[in-house]
Amino acid sequence: MLDAGRTDRTGDVDDDLRVCRGGPRTVAQLQRVRVVPARVTPTSNRWADARGHQHVEPILGGCAIAEHFTADGPPTPWSGASYSAWQPQLARWRQTWVDDSGGYIALDGGIEHGQMTLYGEPHDVDGLHSQMRMVFRDVTADSLRWEWQRTEDSWETATSMIIIDYKRAVKPTR
Repeated sequence: MLDAGRTDRTGDVDDDLRVCRGGPRTVAQLQRVRVVPARVTPTSNRWADARGHQHVEPILGGCAIAEHFTADGPPTPWSGASYSAWQPQLARWRQTWVDDSGGYIALDGGIEHGQMTLYGEPHDVDGLHSQMRMVFRDVTADSLRWEWQRTEDSWETATSMIIIDYKRAVKPTR
């Protein structure tokens, strides 16, 4: 999910940003992307490369964003989808992610320190407090870096679990 109307990290907005029921209307910045490479580490420091594809598009009159993702691995192929929407009453984005392993993640957030940041719900398991977040950084018209991060100390420190460097595969025509 991208705030495609954002032109830079200072908060200036271009002509693509419109009002959708009291909040920003989004236009997906990366219509089709090539994932190069996805570096994944489940719990170790070992990184593995994989290729993937993502299609992002505005839906429901531009009031929501649909994302469909597939990857060759690691270790085996997988896929997922998310749906994101601006919630004007909260002044925050909300996203729901589901995948082919039965995974479900609810996230919410917005622009923090010039980067789109969406947080999952905190979890307490066997006395260990943890939380996940996704961070969209270095966003340009043709690329971005996406990081799936984990913390066990309320974001004093973060560990990147997955890093994906996106490159636009096809330039959209206007």
